[in-house]
Amino acid sequence: MWVTRLLPVLLLQQVLLHLLLLPIAIPYAEGQKKRRNSLHEFKKSAKTTLFKEDPFLKMKTKKMNTTDQCAHRCIRNKGLPFTCKAFVFDKARKRCLWFPFNSMSTGVKKQFCHECDLYENKDYIRNCIIGKGGSYKGTVSITKSGIKCQPWNSMIPHEHR
Repeated sequence: MWVTRLLPVLLLQQVLLHLLLLPIAIPYAEGQKKRRNSLHEFKKSAKTTLFKEDPFLKMKTKKMNTTDQCAHRCIRNKGLPFTCKAFVFDKARKRCLWFPFNSMSTGVKKQFCHECDLYENKDYIRNCIIGKGGSYKGTVSITKSGIKCQPWNSMIPHEHR
């Protein structure tokens, strides 16, 4: 007799528990499906490669099947002895070339390459500062009014917070 009275209470408890957890579970599950493509972090220049005039500039190369694999490794800097700022994917040879420089670096020029595509990390070629600029990695170091920016490693004239 006590089982017949307890069963509806337990069922109601389970239903309420599922209804409470449903708003949490759905966004989590949707977030799991949508993984951002690594190539979104890069600006593509078709049929272009980088030519280094400075022989001391490093680069690394490896055979890879897709541009997405190249981009993923560049973003994570996995197996690279430098911070990757750009890469070239050679479609004919299925080969990635990772660079610690980009087309805006000194000692580097863009060059036509029929089977190559250049991908430059947007963080390093962006010339605009978003927010307070704490994560800015671009090349602009002068304010709108023409004043040279204070280096991050300097506490003069202002202290960093």
